[in-house]
Amino acid sequence: MVLMQTRITVLLSVLSSLVFGCSTAYTPDAPERELHAVITPSGLAPIALPPAGLDGCFTGAGALVELGAVNNNDQTNHGALLTFGISPGGIVAAAGEDGTLKFWTMENTLVGVADPGVLTYGPELGGAPITDLAFTDEMAIAGDIRGLVQELGPDGSGGVVGGTMPDVPIASVAFDRATQRLAHAQGGPSAPDVTPLVIQSLDGTFNANIEDTMSLVTDLAYAADGTLVVGGTDGTQATLEIRGAGDPNVVLARPSLGTDAEVIEVAAAREGATVVVATNRALFSVSGATATRITTSDADFRSVDLTPSGDFVLTVDANGLVRVLSTVDGHEVAHLTIETALGVRVNATGDRVVVGGSNAMLHVLTCR
Repeated sequence: MVLMQTRITVLLSVLSSLVFGCSTAYTPDAPERELHAVITPSGLAPIALPPAGLDGCFTGAGALVELGAVNNNDQTNHGALLTFGISPGGIVAAAGEDGTLKFWTMENTLVGVADPGVLTYGPELGGAPITDLAFTDEMAIAGDIRGLVQELGPDGSGGVVGGTMPDVPIASVAFDRATQRLAHAQGGPSAPDVTPLVIQSLDGTFNANIEDTMSLVTDLAYAADGTLVVGGTDGTQATLEIRGAGDPNVVLARPSLGTDAEVIEVAAAREGATVVVATNRALFSVSGATATRITTSDADFRSVDLTPSGDFVLTVDANGLVRVLSTVDGHEVAHLTIETALGVRVNATGDRVVVGGSNAMLHVLTCR
């Protein structure tokens, strides 16, 4: 019935254009917010519409709404959710406390379960808790507590692609699809002999072992221009490095982040140059060697991500408050509370937000 009414509406719009000399643009397969009949009087310029997706909706002061949720412990208890990520194609990978990595659609359909076991020269090692995730295309790049980096697929395929020292946890992983380079961070003060940062290509043609970095790297992100954003601590306060795209041995900038203890997460926009950094209690936007404070929080920040344009940043704090802020002036656009929230991720197409909870629930949000 709805489809028939839509077709009748379109037919009437077309007839109107024929009678009154107007042109009609219609997008039949677009999401609900994008169903526009744009009628332009003859001789006048087309009416400009706001951009689609989260960026357009937040520009129009839209609100966050929950579309549904995925229970990662739907049939088997995998324990608390440790980390999660979204593939370029929109598949959500969720890592349970028992080392299981499950792949879901945002419509709550299980796509598959990875096999994180590793066949060594001795016995086969079972899965270990995963500490961080990145993606190639539909394959997840997973760092774990035993010091391995694996490429894992929902069909059980994959294998080890990185790691420097056994039993020293991987802190963070990042992947640049343009250059096919993988970065992973490992070590800290308790493991002084470990190379703290490694950048390598999956085909083995490039490898850089970075020694001259901070004492502990906590998060990594590739910017749209290929530069690597490295966040962590120098042992006393939060530290940030921007490393060169061509040569990651070159440090382009070390912006000052104030006196907080460490960097919690970094995020880079898929389009443009926007980079944001969350320390314990402050959120910064970074441009070159300058970090500008966007806002602070009374509760520790837990996670941060950006919309594709970089115009809006989403944060989660220790109270479960999910906020949307302008990266230009820091004003709040929208917020809601998910008490168990520990992380936030925006999908590649910029129309969905996933908030992961420690109770293994993945909340799928959008803007309306």
